[in-house]
Order: sequence, then C-alpha cells, then structure tokens
Amino acid sequence: MIYPKSKLEIVNTILSETKEDPDFPWNNREPDKLVFEWFVTGRVGEGLRLSDVGAKAFEKANIASYTFDIQLDANQPFNNYAMRMNKKIRCPYYIGVKLDEKKKKRPFIRIYDHKIAMLMTLYGSVDDYMDSVK
Repeated sequence: MIYPKSKLEIVNTILSETKEDPDFPWNNREPDKLVFEWFVTGRVGEGLRLSDVGAKAFEKANIASYTFDIQLDANQPFNNYAMRMNKKIRCPYYIGVKLDEKKKKRPFIRIYDHKIAMLMTLYGSVDDYMDSVK
C-alpha cells in the first residue's frame, strides 16, 4: 500500500476500503476523531506511530504488516528512540511488547509498508535501517 501524505488521508483511505464491511466498527465514526484515536501523536507531529486502537483498526482492515524485533540500548531512553522512529519511519507503524518463551518482555515494531519492511530486512535491523535514512 502506498500511503497518502497525511494521517487524515490514511484514515479516509481505510474507511473507504472497509465501508462495505459490517464488522469494521469504525465505519460510522468521523475521520477527524479517528486520527486522534488511531495515531499516538494525533494531528500534531509528523510521526505515523499507531496507538493500540489504531493497530487493531489496521489489523481489522486486513492491512499487510511486517514485524521486527527491536533491540533497545539500555543507555538510551525509550522516548528518544521513539522520537527517532517518528522522524525516520515514513509509514504507519506500531510499537508493542511480546513475551518470549522465558516470559521476558521483548519490544517489537510492526511496519505497514512492504518497501520499508524489505529495506529493514536488507539492512539487517530496524536501527541499521534508521541509520541509513537521512
């Protein structure tokens, strides 16, 4: 999927693609309000990080996603890392945490763009991809 430039355009595109789906619970909602529900930054900021509700909406809309583990540096605050992602990742994405087999929390990122996901795979990690983006 090639993403429109604004969050509102992304929301409108998803709503237009799911308008016939009676199981998509956001169809009768105003797109302006959904921007604030689906994106962590709402209207402010350029980041396309999805909230938990936004990730559920993308999943319910059957939008293809690609999941990568994130290796956080213990010396770098997560907020700094998240701000860096907002500047470098130019497609909708979701940051979550999963439990591994030892019940240890592991952060991950879910990317909603096949080109960016392919580049992350080629570079070897999310960090290496972000280092390559100007």
